[in-house]
Amino acid sequence: MKNIVAFDIGSRLTKIVRITPGKFENHSLTHLHPCKSTVASDFPYLTSLLRGELSLSSNSPEENPLRLSVENNYFINFYLIETSYFYINKEKIIEDFPNTMIFITGYGKNNVDFLDNKNITYKKTPELVAHTRGCIYQTGLNDFILLDIGGQDTKVMLCKNGKMADFLTNDKCAASSGRFLENMSKILHIDNIGDYYKNPVTLNSTCAVFSESELIGKLSEGISREILAASVNFALFNRVKKLVIPFLKYNLPLVFVGGLSENKAIIHFIKEELKTNVIIPDFHIFNGSLGAIK
Repeated sequence: MKNIVAFDIGSRLTKIVRITPGKFENHSLTHLHPCKSTVASDFPYLTSLLRGELSLSSNSPEENPLRLSVENNYFINFYLIETSYFYINKEKIIEDFPNTMIFITGYGKNNVDFLDNKNITYKKTPELVAHTRGCIYQTGLNDFILLDIGGQDTKVMLCKNGKMADFLTNDKCAASSGRFLENMSKILHIDNIGDYYKNPVTLNSTCAVFSESELIGKLSEGISREILAASVNFALFNRVKKLVIPFLKYNLPLVFVGGLSENKAIIHFIKEELKTNVIIPDFHIFNGSLGAIK
């Protein structure tokens, strides 16, 4: 019986989900240590898929060889590592998963051709499909708006009847991604930039590079770091909301995933400015990894 592992290879972080049947325990590996753990029963849709009660791809056992049919629970470990670390140690990391069916999604899903030479069974899942499924697994919803703000890009999807119906993504610019906040927090010397949302001032630059100069100029004017941190968050929100607004007419809940779904300021601005219901799944950072499993 094969175990299952899913890699969501992002531009900055790689999110890994490992599913093993059996008793509840922490599975530390040679090169990875779990940051979270749970049981698959927390995800009714995923549990049904594993037990063969639900198929998102095919009803044929021959085409779905990883059907697991044990009565006990499935234990899930979550691992979070830097993508650079994954690429440097990818050979050794893969060796930590013998007798395992591997699923891969994310920005780097096309950079794993080395697996072809190892007789390893793996499948690639399109990133947008993975995030749609992940939200279904975690929320049980079939109709929702999905917002994913990652380190490199921002995606907004309209999901209806359990499938992606439409989507928008930002231009190839760091100013609409988590990397923008990361760079601005270094300039402000603030670690928890996502905690600030009060009294933001307008930042006019629409480019991440020129925003640095503008921010330094605001500091020279005596504007506090706290206000500028709120301003940076509000600037990012204003770029993201342009992608969200076209889908608000469907009056659906907004499911927020990705690294920035822990940003208190962005959550505050979405609720206050867009007046919409925001759902943040428990394992929001690992949403793509969970959805890669099919």
